Amino acid sequence: MYSEKERKKIMNRIFEEMTEGKSLRKICDVKDMPNKATILRWLLDSEEFATIIARARVNQLEHYMDLIFEKAETCDLTTEAIQKAKLEIDNIKWVASKLLPKKYGDKVALEHSGTTTTKIIRDDIR
Repeated sequence: MYSEKERKKIMNRIFEEMTEGKSLRKICDVKDMPNKATILRWLLDSEEFATIIARARVNQLEHYMDLIFEKAETCDLTTEAIQKAKLEIDNIKWVASKLLPKKYGDKVALEHSGTTTTKIIRDDIR
């Protein structure tokens, strides 16, 4: 078991590493870190930890969005390299649209045209 002090230290480390773009899976694969199941249990048990991880996910996503520009700017101009970069960029954009739909999701505009008919029924008139 981990003491409260150790848990806080681990939470901060996870926050920092996710902010740098590492996945929770990769972070938990490190020898001195708890396994992913333990971390997920902590998320259920601690609202503070859940808030920290949620913020880390947003930071992680912003890191990945920065990578889009790096990939586009540094991509070799071969067909294979361009296709690979495009696939990576599309994957990042898809994840971003799911994790932060208000910021990165598709904007949907609903438009209504035509006529409508409304029938009002009043019980108090006889």
